[in-house]
Amino acid sequence: MVMSLIDSIFEPGAFEQSGANTLHLHCLSFSAHLGLRSSLANWLSSEELKRMAGFRLEFDRERFFLSHLYTRRILSNYLGIHPRAVSLSVNPNGKPVVAAGATSGGRNFGFNLAHCETHAVVAVAPTEMVGVDIEQRRPGIDAIDISKRYFAREEYEELNALLPGEIHTRFLRLWTCKEAFVKAIGLGLSYPLDRFVVCGLGCAKPEYKSLEPQYGPPSAWSLRTYVLAPDRYVALAAKISQAEVRVFADSPCKTCV
Repeated sequence: MVMSLIDSIFEPGAFEQSGANTLHLHCLSFSAHLGLRSSLANWLSSEELKRMAGFRLEFDRERFFLSHLYTRRILSNYLGIHPRAVSLSVNPNGKPVVAAGATSGGRNFGFNLAHCETHAVVAVAPTEMVGVDIEQRRPGIDAIDISKRYFAREEYEELNALLPGEIHTRFLRLWTCKEAFVKAIGLGLSYPLDRFVVCGLGCAKPEYKSLEPQYGPPSAWSLRTYVLAPDRYVALAAKISQAEVRVFADSPCKTCV
């Protein structure tokens, strides 16, 4: 029962390889898949199981498990092996990568995982410089103060000029775009968020600009944003110019407007 369910969800072997200009975004809603851990825990590595055990709350352990199970299932489709055989390592910056020598059709590829309380998203690209983030609306966030302290000045000024009812949604979308980039370059939130600028969110054409030279030019990057569920915002970034994106989701997903 569990295996037929997991096969129907993940469709082993169903995903063709991403082309040189194509990104794949895989999206999973946790709600239908809770309770799989007792049967499929052996798909995870000992290191992953150790990290999972470190979470104090069962809620967090369950979602860590499902997101990593999902990632392994997706990568197994590209590699043509069982999920438990997927070998992962980290690059010099500590970003998870497919282990050296484990290639898809003789070509290297990169991936990135993010999750919130309700969903997991996994990006796959023909480059290691790919990042994805998902954020959900939370009460009590001072979007203006955070943007003033950490974002580029023009991002703060654009946010501060919005109507009060628009600020929080735009902030979440902006945050996902910022975090997708710092995850793509492998530095995460250790990289200052005011060193690059996201523009175009107001006209549904998000893009990066004013990147530091070692990561530019901005035209080399593709940025896409999505609404995965009510108040669940996703950004996908990769150092691929004018990339095409295919979305695989077990629930409706739409491009942000």
